[in-house]
Amino acid sequence: MKHTEAHIFAIYFPSTSDDLQHINLDATYTVRDKLLHHRVANVLRMKTGNDIILFDKNRHITCKLESISKKDLTIRILKKEENVPLLPQITFFLPLLKRDAYEETLYSLTELGANKIQPIITEKIHRMWHTEKERERNMRIIYAAAEQAKNFCFPELAHPIHFNDIFENINFTESALIFFDPDGKELSACMTDIQNTHVNLLYLMIGPEGDLSTYEKEVLKKHSAHFCKLTPTVLRAQQAAAIALGAIRSLITR
Repeated sequence: MKHTEAHIFAIYFPSTSDDLQHINLDATYTVRDKLLHHRVANVLRMKTGNDIILFDKNRHITCKLESISKKDLTIRILKKEENVPLLPQITFFLPLLKRDAYEETLYSLTELGANKIQPIITEKIHRMWHTEKERERNMRIIYAAAEQAKNFCFPELAHPIHFNDIFENINFTESALIFFDPDGKELSACMTDIQNTHVNLLYLMIGPEGDLSTYEKEVLKKHSAHFCKLTPTVLRAQQAAAIALGAIRSLITR
């Protein structure tokens, strides 16, 4: 019978660097964290001898479970690695979509390797929302997506800003802004244009459910944004976001 390696689960553990970085390789360490213990023992039902990856924003550490008691986990440190951000650096300007679509998009953008997600308030946003409680829920979605995708450099989630404010900190000589629009250039032509710029910082944007306004599109054109068409059909916002970032990550490497 062909041997298959067991799946190694990754778990976001915010004190990975603080608690584990100083532990030598092959040394053991007892972790006393109620939430981590619950996930390992009760949710994932892991067993002694299983490997696990614990990560925070800075590094990820591969461990072996040496023992699981009623309250503690004893792990052996197998490997310690710094998290390396994906290039080119990508900031995704994400309109405040309806809540379900917004959360689905957050998950996809994390899976596919956004470096930063900047929520934006556009003219056709139907309802303002983004309370601190909702932000905490959104961060849990990002952590879950990072675990699934093993994207240890999960994206920063910024606080919402208005559409007109997004241009204040963009240096257009060092970056490129791409707006994904059904009336834009073909994807292949747009990718050639971006590749030829040799920039290491990209800004991607989709419209909300009702699209950007005519005024907002004119502002993008004024700032030399690339208008790029993803498919021959009109996509829902969450689909457009996933395909857009997936295409960039697949076709543009630095």
